[in-house]
Amino acid sequence: MIQILFGTVLILSALYYLSEFFKQKQILEEISSRLPCAPRSPILGIYFYTPRNPIKIFHHFMEFPRKYGANVVMWGLLNHVIIMVTDPKDVETIMNSKTTKKSFAYDFLEPWLGQGLLTSYGQKWFIRRKILTPSFHFSILEPFIQIFNKHNVKLVENLKQHQITTSCNELNIYEFLTACALDNMCETAMEFLYNLSPEGFRQRKLLKTLHGFTNKVIQQKIDQKTENHSTSNQIENQKFTFLDILLQATVDGKPLTKSDIREEVDTFMFEGHDTTTSCLNFTIFHLAENPDVQEKVFDELKSIMGENPSNQPNYQQLQEMKYLEMVIKESLRLHPPVSSIGRKTLEPIQIQGVTIPADIDLNIPIYAMHRNPEIFEDPDKFDPDRFLTFEQQNRNPYVYLPFSAGHRNCIGQKFAMLELKSILSTLVRNFRIISTEKTKRNEYCIDIILRPIGGLYVELQRR
Repeated sequence: MIQILFGTVLILSALYYLSEFFKQKQILEEISSRLPCAPRSPILGIYFYTPRNPIKIFHHFMEFPRKYGANVVMWGLLNHVIIMVTDPKDVETIMNSKTTKKSFAYDFLEPWLGQGLLTSYGQKWFIRRKILTPSFHFSILEPFIQIFNKHNVKLVENLKQHQITTSCNELNIYEFLTACALDNMCETAMEFLYNLSPEGFRQRKLLKTLHGFTNKVIQQKIDQKTENHSTSNQIENQKFTFLDILLQATVDGKPLTKSDIREEVDTFMFEGHDTTTSCLNFTIFHLAENPDVQEKVFDELKSIMGENPSNQPNYQQLQEMKYLEMVIKESLRLHPPVSSIGRKTLEPIQIQGVTIPADIDLNIPIYAMHRNPEIFEDPDKFDPDRFLTFEQQNRNPYVYLPFSAGHRNCIGQKFAMLELKSILSTLVRNFRIISTEKTKRNEYCIDIILRPIGGLYVELQRR
């Protein structure tokens, strides 16, 4: 009797789920009939036609908007559908919607970052964003320039020492830049320098070690503040780091927990270090490949900072580097570190006049949008003049998204631009960056962040 009852429940459950499966499939098929749809097989969907080579996979998907249209339906396994959205009006709708959350791809980051600003949504995201916004006010950012300058000097010394040791001007600059960016992140985030040994890099990949490191620094900072609590002058005169802001923050009158603080510090380290390193490398690649642009940058820097390459920029001088900023923006157009953004609908949303139901994944392929020939003339050409003031004012703000857009845009974009200008201006004033055969063979892939495969080889000649 029990077996019969169990079998009946099992059959009824199976029939229910099959009914829901085909009901959902009918809705998705209706959407696919009204929007462009990428080729698919009945079971494997688009994956049946997907290249196996990791480099080719990235470019394969980034070509979809050119091949199939602005908003493309991509069927995955069975009923899993992703809609790739590139129409600026629809992108604006998605980026400003409060009824979406980050897509399933971000779930892979949660074991590391927890539910920090990047991965959280709803009320938790709103509270964290409100807490963290003051961390990027110019009064907080300005003292960081001294930190950047200190590590820039160290970067130049390391590059020169490498030339002496190896008797070779050609090198993989990626390794030096990632170390410099990590130094900047550690000191501005936590006022703590991590030993950048090969073992240190391997340890960073281990979540237990990474969380342990962050927790240790947080505890050290708490202990330091406790010791200095009675010395008001020390508190007033010290530089405020990202961690200081978090330690002083409260929610409903209560301080953030160590877990809350660690989530945000780890998020800041991830977003600030990896994305900055990616942008630095691709900008240097473009400067090497376009010596006329590089010399124009050099002339601008001389006019602002003088002939002596040892001079270090202050906050105001960094603001004056307009042409260098255009170069960085054009590099971010061609090689955005975050090449796509994912969202999941929490409620129905309109895309191109079609109602998209809840629980559908949306993908905004920033890399593909930045190379749209209808928006950017000769889109594969490196041309910083695209970012002249007049050009920018006449461009839809939702076609260029290196720092995302809408209410969830990158909170640290001003910090990033200051750091990028600081490092690049130091390099260009000290070295002429020359393209080599290895530079021209530069290939890249997406590994959470867009990165050059095997680093970036260039030749450095001292100025």
